[in-house]
Parts: sequence; structure tokens; C-alpha cells
Amino acid sequence: MNWSPLALLLLASCTTKEGFNEDFVEEYCGLLTACEVLDIYGYRSSSDCTDEASGLTENCDFNDEAADSCIEDIQATGCRDLWEYNLPESCSGVCKG
Repeated sequence: MNWSPLALLLLASCTTKEGFNEDFVEEYCGLLTACEVLDIYGYRSSSDCTDEASGLTENCDFNDEAADSCIEDIQATGCRDLWEYNLPESCSGVCKG
């Protein structure tokens, strides 16, 4: 099968639920660890965060565009942002409805 560059780009930009959740947990727990606020968010350790955190809700109507924005916004979030705003607003749109 011969894929066009545009088709490959479109496939690469679509995030799956599972892929999003893995990326979310990695970025979110990494941010909490780096900012030394795991305990404030209810985690005893980074491994607890990795085991328990999720970017998805039950019965999630998944929005892949919001998921991509959420991950990018977490990556751009600093500790001060975390203290003032919690998670980026884009993360609340990942599960519609």
C-alpha cells in the first residue's frame, strides 16, 4: 500500500483514547513530580500517580483534537501555572458530554 504524505500526517495526528491516556499520565505525573506537588494531588509517589491517574472519564465521548491540545498544553505548563490554574482548560474538553 502506498500512503501519501498527507494521509500519513493525518493518521499521525489522530490520537486514540489509549494513546492519549498513556501520554496524559506520563506528562501529568511528570509535571506533578517536577513541581513536587504529588501529595497535594493525592499521590504518595510518582508510581502511585502513574497507576491511578487518568485523563479520561467513564463513558468518555473522546475528542481527539482536544486530546492533542491537552497534551501540548500540559507540556507547556509550568509549576506556577499548575498552582494557579490546575490543569489546562483544553483537558476538560477531551471527554465531551
